Amino acid sequence: MPFPKDAKIFDLTIADIRRQGTLDTIVLDDFDRLNILSPEGKFLWKSQERYGGTTIYYETLKKKPDAFRPQEAPPWRVYIPARILIRDLDGDGIPEVIINKNESSTGTLFKGFRIYEKGEIYNLVWDENSLTTNWKTREIKGYIADYQVKDVDNDGEEELVVAVVNPGTMTERKGTSNILFFKLF
Repeated sequence: MPFPKDAKIFDLTIADIRRQGTLDTIVLDDFDRLNILSPEGKFLWKSQERYGGTTIYYETLKKKPDAFRPQEAPPWRVYIPARILIRDLDGDGIPEVIINKNESSTGTLFKGFRIYEKGEIYNLVWDENSLTTNWKTREIKGYIADYQVKDVDNDGEEELVVAVVNPGTMTERKGTSNILFFKLF
């Protein structure tokens, strides 16, 4: 498939987001910015805000170049971005981007270490020349580990399901995990 050169399989999806009859690529870059690319690979739009953000990573054989002793360098961490969902939740024929936005008090200060204290789920729609916020959840305390849209109670209506991890405090060191359910309409 004609994905952008720097894209990883974990951080993209394709959809007719602009309702042009063609499939655009929606991708998170290495700086957690959401990008929209045309079917030809041309850059169309980039978010100012950071989205996604996970603590899930894998290590590679590549070593960090800034180590004092190269043989003692830690492995290179590649963080796996959060999923990007495309849905038409309200049935109006307009595709919506559903994505998390985890926030950290340390920001991007520590590249190989991530701790998220809170997050939100955003629903974005294409509005002429950019993605704009259609709605978002309330602020969720903890780290949004994953999310999905499913009919969890078999009532014929889909809910937003959010998995949240609260790592606890430095003194407790005992965290909790929760599954949150949000009615969509």
